[in-house]
Amino acid sequence: MLNVVHISYTKSLEDGGIFTYIYNLQKNLLKSNIKSYWITTKNINNKDFNSSFFDSIKVLNPDIIHIHGLWRKPTRIIKELRNISENIIVSPHGMLNKELFNQSKFKKQVSMFLFEKRNLELIKTFHALNAYETKSIKYFYPLKPSHVVSTGIEMPEEYQNKNLVNKDLKRLLNNRKIILYLGRLVSRKGIKELIKAWLNLNKDSCNTQWLLVFAGFGPLSKLLKRLNKDKRNRILFIGEVYGEEKDYLLRSSTAFILPSNGEGTPISALEALSYKTVCLLTNECNLENLNTKNISYRIEKNSKSIEDNLKILFKLNEIEIHNKKQMGFNYIEKEHNWASTTQEMINLYKKVLRKSQRKI
Repeated sequence: MLNVVHISYTKSLEDGGIFTYIYNLQKNLLKSNIKSYWITTKNINNKDFNSSFFDSIKVLNPDIIHIHGLWRKPTRIIKELRNISENIIVSPHGMLNKELFNQSKFKKQVSMFLFEKRNLELIKTFHALNAYETKSIKYFYPLKPSHVVSTGIEMPEEYQNKNLVNKDLKRLLNNRKIILYLGRLVSRKGIKELIKAWLNLNKDSCNTQWLLVFAGFGPLSKLLKRLNKDKRNRILFIGEVYGEEKDYLLRSSTAFILPSNGEGTPISALEALSYKTVCLLTNECNLENLNTKNISYRIEKNSKSIEDNLKILFKLNEIEIHNKKQMGFNYIEKEHNWASTTQEMINLYKKVLRKSQRKI
């Protein structure tokens, strides 16, 4: 039986999409009768990376060690991990993409020089989420193999109102057309540009039937709380949402927007499409198929482009909105279901093992 150990920095939403990706991949690997373990390094001090730590991995006897993310402890111990298994796969999750690499660029360049480049040369292959990420990986590691396996999405089940949703949330969202931003509240996600575009539309009274809703956490929370206080802004900030409340919010939304400056593959956007929302996305979301198939609206990383595309959205009639939603749902159901993406990942694991001639 195939045995996989995943290693990441932390097992929490602090790791953003990496956490969600590993959580769902591991769940689906187990469904496929693959042994799958998840080890994190956040709470381990450098001095604690001793024989007992590596023995705890060695006893699992992994066929594959799958590391997620860069620049932190998991990639710094690749040399030691090779003593356990030489079959190491690394998923950068977009961290070598130009837009993300350029954030704190000097620190990453130093890190790359001191250990990251040398360590990553020791792995068997990279896993990329899309073709754009493959190009980014090849820029740094032109000779290292890289295989594309996209992320999957758990399709939402038929809605059953279990009365677990906060009544205040229901009241706030009731009978309104909602444009949703769901994710981390940081500048690189284009939130300030979105706010500027929205407030400009307020001046022209173009968006009187709509409500812009922000859900998430991060340093821009204070700004959103301030804007939330003035009802004339038609901006609602509801903080973090999980479970039934997140499900209700997505089902209540007409549109989803992510004006990001850089992503791997944004699970939040794929999830929104699975809930039948109309999506507005930048090229940096790396979901180019949605634009070429006319499923989503392509926005640039500036307030003018966001404003122009929101005006297009506002002019859609109910039939056009319905058709757009259904196109997105059909695409996600076909291209990003976890059953098929998990099998693709299993095939990658087996390919790596065949090359190393290790028996499963």
